[in-house]
Amino acid sequence: MIDSNPELIIIDVSPNYEDGHVHGSINYYIGDGSLDNAIPSLDKNKDYLVYCHVDSASIGCAEKLVDAGFETIYRFKGNYQAWVDAGYPIEK
Repeated sequence: MIDSNPELIIIDVSPNYEDGHVHGSINYYIGDGSLDNAIPSLDKNKDYLVYCHVDSASIGCAEKLVDAGFETIYRFKGNYQAWVDAGYPIEK
């Protein structure tokens, strides 16, 4: 999906972004209000992929975006750990 949709916006809602993240992702930590502050500036018509290190945070992010009127939201099944376990590269 990432390779086939170059306009896909990837959001990492984790406080551990600096420890490793998916290439090209943007960090809007859900726990400190960064995501809430960013939502008004995000394009609701774009496609978004959200992830974290735990399901509750990524689900919370997806729900916030849907509630704000965003149309296309995807979430990594298994989150960040599934990405790492699959052998995909990370950035630090």
